[in-house]
Amino acid sequence: NLFNSSSGKYSAVKNKHLIFEAITTSKLYETNNSNLRSSLAAFLLNFSTQFYDKYVNSDKDLEDYFNTIGQTLVNEVSNENILKLLVAIGNTFINIPRSAEVASRINLQQAITNAYIKPGEAFAQECSECKIDLAQYL
Repeated sequence: NLFNSSSGKYSAVKNKHLIFEAITTSKLYETNNSNLRSSLAAFLLNFSTQFYDKYVNSDKDLEDYFNTIGQTLVNEVSNENILKLLVAIGNTFINIPRSAEVASRINLQQAITNAYIKPGEAFAQECSECKIDLAQYL
């Protein structure tokens, strides 16, 4: 796991542009492989715990991050992965105070709203509550 060591965390944050570009240009979020989708959601969640204001050089950093999460979110079919992505957004809102403003500008709210939560399945209630909580920021 990239986030188990301090050098791995540093590398992920330092190379964030390359990582987000690789995810979006390869359309990794559109894969049908459930293990890969789960790994992508886990990566974005782990990244959110390390993404602080001191690592953000410009609003473009936040835009790239939120665009990556938004594209992943609207293509996700697993409630568990949706929850990971929603929590990643919330972590970023808490860690970087101005991030909610950037998220509003790129219309992340639409991706959050359009994320389909399968009723009656595991994590459905948690996902619904998280969507409500995030709406307060946007």
